Amino acid sequence: MNLGHRSKVARRASEKGAAAVEFAVVSVLLLTLILGIVVFGALLAQRLALSNAARQAARFGVVEGNECAGITSEARDNASTLAMSGDDVDVHISRAGFTCGSGEPCADSDQTDSVRVELSYESTLLIPLPGLPSSVELHGVGEYRCEFS
Repeated sequence: MNLGHRSKVARRASEKGAAAVEFAVVSVLLLTLILGIVVFGALLAQRLALSNAARQAARFGVVEGNECAGITSEARDNASTLAMSGDDVDVHISRAGFTCGSGEPCADSDQTDSVRVELSYESTLLIPLPGLPSSVELHGVGEYRCEFS
């Protein structure tokens, strides 16, 4: 009986090391998963901010009296969010037959024309993770018809 008791004690002592190794492996995987969720959550917040800012700027652009400089400012003001400054956002405003600098986007337009605002941003990942690129190009698009001019 004494021998059986000793073998159980020896087996329990050897299992303590195995539990520590298992914990180390699982904790690394769990930490990587949590950090991945944080990184993709920040990217999602930035993408949503770009989409909302582009729609808001396009809506702003169809109102009479607003020119490209004001539309660009509106887009950048609304694009700021988690780890993203609106100043770093590239803004492209378009309408068929219109180029920025030539007045209001909807001046002399048909009701079928629309103002399109495209925003792009090069987002650097908050936490660099192995196997992922260090930055991601994000886009947002907004378009409204020129029916208000």
